[in-house]
Amino acid sequence: MLTAALSAPSCVRFENCPTINAPSNDPALYRVKNKDWKAYTERARTDVRGAHFDWLLVGDSGEVLARPEEVRAAFSGVIFVGDSQIREVAWAGLKMLLGEQKLRFYKGDQVFGRKPRHSQLQGHCVPQSVGKTGFTATCGADAAVACDVHSPFDNATHAEKMRKLLLTRPHEWDGTLRVSPHVCDADFFVSYQATWGANPVSPDTIPRCLHPARPGAPYRLHRPHGGKGGGGKGGGGKGGGGAAAAAVAAAGSAAAVASGGAGAPRHRPVLWIVDGCGLHEMEFCSELRHGLPNSVLSRFHPQVLRSSVVYQTVGAGFLMPDAKRYKGACASLDADQVAATEAAWLDARGVRRYNYTSLALQYAPLMFDAIHYTYYWVPCTKTFPEMTRLVAQLAFQQALGRPVDVCPPGAAAPVDDAARARGLKFRLDGQGQM
Repeated sequence: MLTAALSAPSCVRFENCPTINAPSNDPALYRVKNKDWKAYTERARTDVRGAHFDWLLVGDSGEVLARPEEVRAAFSGVIFVGDSQIREVAWAGLKMLLGEQKLRFYKGDQVFGRKPRHSQLQGHCVPQSVGKTGFTATCGADAAVACDVHSPFDNATHAEKMRKLLLTRPHEWDGTLRVSPHVCDADFFVSYQATWGANPVSPDTIPRCLHPARPGAPYRLHRPHGGKGGGGKGGGGKGGGGAAAAAVAAAGSAAAVASGGAGAPRHRPVLWIVDGCGLHEMEFCSELRHGLPNSVLSRFHPQVLRSSVVYQTVGAGFLMPDAKRYKGACASLDADQVAATEAAWLDARGVRRYNYTSLALQYAPLMFDAIHYTYYWVPCTKTFPEMTRLVAQLAFQQALGRPVDVCPPGAAAPVDDAARARGLKFRLDGQGQM
């Protein structure tokens, strides 16, 4: 469970990450022209992919990086809520937490299970069929058995209706979350719940097996005595993953520290990772832009906000002004301005957050569209799923009470072998690596 106190973060970086021969970490990028942006991103991709480094995330001050097996042992599941910037982080987080465990479509699903192609779930970038309007992945304790992927919707007609609502009338969404009830039989789950506006999220609409024992207590999985924690009975093959199973089992001590018990806790809390759909509200020039988290999080109990929620501040949107997508009173807006109001509200209430705003500015040229590090209609080899994993790592660091920021350029000292041994390698082969 998250601790209530906020602590000052230390910093981490990718060792041997090359210097990008394009503007970055400069607020002037919020007014960049499209013709220049294309040149910046092409140069950046050439520089970074041509370096063939290991994407080893390190700290130089004894930082303890959150291991995926620790997160999985400390929490019964993770619910991501937000727009497309959270969507890519949700997929990255899912992949990190699964380790070698595979994914398959649940064969009884009325949307995903009709014509399943399990291979599309194995890539480093979220496929459109899954990511556009959300998913829930449920996993059993046996890492040799694949996790089942469920649609948020009852059938194809329902899915299309909700897609149109979220896309064309996002402020009519009532805050209902559609986390699959199959989580009640799972050992662990990850869910992404899509929204395109800063509407209040209704946490009590998740399955009752996840509801708090009392007001203010964390949401957590309450499994009946004798529950096996299976991932569902869907079809599909087995994954590899004996090593992943051993890692999860070995993390019992980390779970005990995080949850206050001896050994792996029976009722692990649910972790919430949320954004306020800031770029959408800036484009709508909605009054909600002045108070994104106080709208989105308004239905969460204050104690739950402090104990179980991690918030991603708004970032990027560098081409929006050039495309004239910010209009009227919002024409001069940028993400830094909106993120400052988010941070003030969150900090006053003890809500954990990570600084996506500064990360997006620092690594701006790696965003092909000035908004995302990955996107489903762009080949994964032309994007940077390593960066979405970095964002997920920042969230997990907050969740385990070990906050870190990304080191600013030139600020980090050389690292030694001990720091490298504590590091996490984010290099991705296949779809994520040229």
